Amino acid sequence: MPEGIGYGVQAASASSAATSQRQKVAEQVERISARKEKTVAAVVQRQASFSANRAETLTRQAEKAQDRVESREARNGLGLRLDVSV
Repeated sequence: MPEGIGYGVQAASASSAATSQRQKVAEQVERISARKEKTVAAVVQRQASFSANRAETLTRQAEKAQDRVESREARNGLGLRLDVSV
């Protein structure tokens, strides 16, 4: 209560206005921070999704390559897989 310690009513209302302004700035900073956190979370989610999709694609490609190798080996018969030299 500033009026009680020698300040006038104008000084008290100026102090109240400054406090109100600080509260508004603090609320604005809080909103900006929350928006930033949401944006960062969305970016991280997109990156994780991209990484998961990329891993699935690479897994499919590796499986296809392995299937091609196995089918070639099957076509070549046992002669190339067994040492038949005497």
